[in-house]
Amino acid sequence: MSLIRWMSISMVISFSMACGGSGISAPPVGFTYAIATRSCGPADGPAVAIYLAPDPVTSLEPATPYVRMYVAESVNALAGRTWILAGSKSAGGAWLHSAAGNYEIATGGYMIVSSVSSDNAIEGKVNITFPNAGRIRGGFRAVWVANTVLCG
Repeated sequence: MSLIRWMSISMVISFSMACGGSGISAPPVGFTYAIATRSCGPADGPAVAIYLAPDPVTSLEPATPYVRMYVAESVNALAGRTWILAGSKSAGGAWLHSAAGNYEIATGGYMIVSSVSSDNAIEGKVNITFPNAGRIRGGFRAVWVANTVLCG
């Protein structure tokens, strides 16, 4: 890992911890609800998808608008890490679905997962930039929704 990348990640973590206080920060404007679920990773490996939405999420494809973040790791490997969600060195991805069939891919940003509870609920912070929608940032607590995923 290059020194510049290591310093960038360290600064992100340091600023996040300094600003965190107790509990999670306010949710991103317009995206107050969150769920997390199992997804398909490369070669059918483990992955997690986290959805942020303005209304309670009642299905695995929420009504638009919503943000979908993806990391190709098992839920147990997420806590205590910063996940870059855009660019050539990303560990995942993020998409903003503004309308049915209409989405944009994040051009920059990250997700910090502070904890994963025993029921797989995920708490963290996100700071993502989209070409048209701009920046979406804030805290989240994504309730785990069990599902059966058929990959490949």
